[in-house]
Amino acid sequence: MMNTKQRLSAASVFITFALDTFGIGIVYPIFTPLFLNIQRHFFAEDAGLFIRVVFLGILVALFPLSQFFSAPLIGDFSDRVGRKKALFFTIAGSIVGYIITAVSIAKQSLLLLLISRFISGVFAGNSTICLAAISDTTASSQERSKKFGYISACGGLSFFCAVLVGGFFSDPRINNLFSPSLPFLITASLFLCNLLLVWLFFEETHKVPKNQRFHLFKGVHHILEAIKSPSLKNCYMVFFFFVAAWMSAMQFFPTILLHSYAASQRELTINFLGIGLLWSFSNFFIQRSLTPFFSPKKILYGTIPLLTLLLLSCFLGQSYPSYLIHFGLAAIAAALTWSNALAHVSLHANAEAQGAILGINQSFGSIASIVGALMGGLTAAIHPKLTLIFSALLCFFSLIYLRKPSKSLS
Repeated sequence: MMNTKQRLSAASVFITFALDTFGIGIVYPIFTPLFLNIQRHFFAEDAGLFIRVVFLGILVALFPLSQFFSAPLIGDFSDRVGRKKALFFTIAGSIVGYIITAVSIAKQSLLLLLISRFISGVFAGNSTICLAAISDTTASSQERSKKFGYISACGGLSFFCAVLVGGFFSDPRINNLFSPSLPFLITASLFLCNLLLVWLFFEETHKVPKNQRFHLFKGVHHILEAIKSPSLKNCYMVFFFFVAAWMSAMQFFPTILLHSYAASQRELTINFLGIGLLWSFSNFFIQRSLTPFFSPKKILYGTIPLLTLLLLSCFLGQSYPSYLIHFGLAAIAAALTWSNALAHVSLHANAEAQGAILGINQSFGSIASIVGALMGGLTAAIHPKLTLIFSALLCFFSLIYLRKPSKSLS
């Protein structure tokens, strides 16, 4: 049983992870109307829809792209200097990033907005530190898998709270004080509170050898060495194909609802909230029930094929209720897959390299998010429901890499 200090320390980690997810979700109800609204002067008045959509895509892609480069280095940085110093550094950077975002929107500066999203993406790598801190304090695969499930549940709730907060506080029709800048100032304020929480309560989980220092080029060397590991490479690819599959399915979930079932905006919001609740329920309750009996890899052997079949059933289903039921079940399977895929990677990493290894994995996830969105868009251009076939195919590739032999290093 944890004492009060340990509980507060763990709470600071969970809150940091939740705020990272909050920062990702806050943009969803803001950026699209911001770029497509001709009354906003980010572009010349004669700028067409194509130009606006292209820059919207660039803006969205900058966040995971910067994360791709930063996450392994931030993870290795936390291995070299300790989790607490690394959390301080990254949370402070996140505060700066969200303040610049708010200023860029208020000034309607496209260049400043692009820079701010790159900065925010760089420091969002602190979610890697949160996962590494959990790995530091969990020896067994069951406990680690369960804790990853809990933190994923927090992330799911945080994401959909962010969608609501972003949509509400960015709408000046609700209140004259509200604007698209306000949600980002709120996010920066929450990160500032989080910084104080980490300073006061977080207890270092990673013992750093004396005279150990972080060197950028050494960090890059360690990362390249980790990528060469055949065992870890298989784990990364399992995660990569899963994330690409689920991001593609989620990205075009509202498109299918609008195109195939003529859903209203209110129905879209309700359905998104429902998916978020199912994700959190799955990780908090179902994951906790499975971990005493099954290893993360064994759980993945059940969830990845199940997710594949459910995505195919979403494609084949004709009625609106049938589609929602099958996609909701797919969200439950995806939530379990995410937590156990992370635990699967962590258990194949040496204790002293958890940050770097999980950082590399986050980089794979970042690129998978971009690939899933771009390739899913190409299939959606033919017909939105074809993205479900594409996602199911990616899940199948994830299963192939899972079946390849691997050896735990932990």
